Amino acid sequence: MAPTTEKERNVLQEKANRLVEFQTEILDSLTQGESPKEIAKLSRQFLTRIYGKENDLSPPSGADLGISVNKVCNLRCSHCYYANTHVPDNTEEGAIDAKKWRDVTSQAVDLGMSHISIIGKEPLLSPDKTRAILETIDEKRKKGFGVRQEIITNGTLIDRNIDWLSQHSDFYFFSVSFDGYREDHDKVRGKGAYRSSLEGLKIAKRAGIKNLTAIFTAMPHNISSLERMVEDLAEAGFDYLSIGYCFPTAHNEQELTAGVDLFRRTVDLAPRLPSHLEVSLNILGDEHAPIIAELYKEGFFSFDSPAATEDLAPSLIIPLSQRTSTTPRALVNCTILPTVFYGGFRIDYDGTAMDFCADLRTQEKRGFGNVKDNTIKELYVKSRAIWPEYTERYYDRLSKALKGEKVGAVQNWYDVSGVK
Repeated sequence: MAPTTEKERNVLQEKANRLVEFQTEILDSLTQGESPKEIAKLSRQFLTRIYGKENDLSPPSGADLGISVNKVCNLRCSHCYYANTHVPDNTEEGAIDAKKWRDVTSQAVDLGMSHISIIGKEPLLSPDKTRAILETIDEKRKKGFGVRQEIITNGTLIDRNIDWLSQHSDFYFFSVSFDGYREDHDKVRGKGAYRSSLEGLKIAKRAGIKNLTAIFTAMPHNISSLERMVEDLAEAGFDYLSIGYCFPTAHNEQELTAGVDLFRRTVDLAPRLPSHLEVSLNILGDEHAPIIAELYKEGFFSFDSPAATEDLAPSLIIPLSQRTSTTPRALVNCTILPTVFYGGFRIDYDGTAMDFCADLRTQEKRGFGNVKDNTIKELYVKSRAIWPEYTERYYDRLSKALKGEKVGAVQNWYDVSGVK
């Protein structure tokens, strides 16, 4: 809810100032050789002061439950971070059903998780499960819960699902993946994929789906077609453009990896995109540690007027352009504070609780519990027990990058051997 009084606005501004200062101090301290373990401890203390209480094991405001309703997809994208995209395993033994997903969603909202993200593998291949989650969110909203819903899809199956999707149109983000104009998109997603996804975006727009977002993953082969892609999509009608950067895993195609040069090109391109858009360039402290390290050395984080997000996504916000009649509102969103396991986690198709991405990058899934055996509250308590080690490994990786050491593909972030 937006602040309504001057006092509320001042409180939020002070909070934003502290978030900006603390995150830039982290980069300074790591560069100067301070222990990643000590930085991790200070970061955890800072986050609990800002968003909660030290010994309070309830989720902070904005906590997110990610949901993978399945482990199958109708595409095989060469840059995908899922290991089973590249080492096919399409069996779904042990998958939980729609009724259980209703229960999981209800538990999460009751606990205080206010953001539910349906993130794959391809949620529209499991319409009964995805629909059950959205229906549960609607029911909770009617009872007064302030909960947001988000979905990420490749867009090729929107046409066959639009009748029921349009009944749940109030999305925080309805995100469709586009990776360049036509041939560039199809190079990584398959022949005809661009045409199918574009048609899906148009259908969603006509059906009144809110907050349509195009997700673009920058790679060496597709950056030159970004502007043309956006011009084409603009006719379909979308509201937001989210730009991410391809990172290496043990299985995807390494030549697709994006570096700081590609980031610079998107920084130059963003202000030239259509003026109606909100454009976000997203770099993450884990996947993109080498990019952050190079930008720090260049003084990028000394830009005028940095800001920070209010909710539990305490990123550094660096404005690139403000909306005018000819330019979009464009910004860089850089994550320095690690909130996974503090502000949420993912439930996989079979009920396994895990982090949002790293567990899916290897063939040996680990996790720290299962909704078949644990309540969401019990799993959240377990996730908080993992959080300290996760933060230490997170800053160790960022520290190495800032020192100029090579950091490879991100693997599992945590050890669950001590978690009961």
